[in-house]
Amino acid sequence: MALLSVLGVLSYICLGVFAVVVRGQLFAPEAYGMGLGSAIAAGAFGMGLKARFGGNARCQP
Repeated sequence: MALLSVLGVLSYICLGVFAVVVRGQLFAPEAYGMGLGSAIAAGAFGMGLKARFGGNARCQP
């Protein structure tokens, strides 16, 4: 889960740089900050839920 969160944030940053440098789009710091904050918060929330409810639970046949 932590690796997936890190990869998600890195891809978000790389796509932001790509949009500004390659495509020439304007950089909107407010939108970028809200999106990055949401991505980090979602990863932390998911890891917290997994830790609280136990991610190793398996279905019994």
